[in-house]
Amino acid sequence: MEFLAELHHKIIHFPIALLFIYPFIEAVSLFYKKEFFSFTSLIILLIGVVGSLAAVLTGNQALNSIKNWTPELYQLADTHYTNANIVVWLFTVVMFLRIYLQIKKKYQGKWKIILLILAFIGSYFVYQTGEYGGKTAHKRISNVISKEQSN
Repeated sequence: MEFLAELHHKIIHFPIALLFIYPFIEAVSLFYKKEFFSFTSLIILLIGVVGSLAAVLTGNQALNSIKNWTPELYQLADTHYTNANIVVWLFTVVMFLRIYLQIKKKYQGKWKIILLILAFIGSYFVYQTGEYGGKTAHKRISNVISKEQSN
């Protein structure tokens, strides 16, 4: 499973980018009633959710591979983990609601605005996840370097 842990830092950038940009494209589709924008935002959401699932899977393996936990590293990793789970669940709910409403031909008006607001909230958590993920990685690297220098 070490292979999955090493993939984490390579995989994470795709769902970060896709899920962060999704609400902006969805907002464009709200103002410009072209099917292209709505379809594009749905595809970005689908790929972003699948990518976020892969990121969480590899991230769990990366967390399990950490040795020599410090309290600060644990706190950073725990916050990162919590935010990542919020992102996955929130965007998965948005995705399923969006697909359901689209099938029922009710994806318009208030529903579109509600899901857009949820997506922007999700983007905040995407940012927080990336912020704490970066801090976790840097703290882990600095711990390894300081340990090597002390030996």
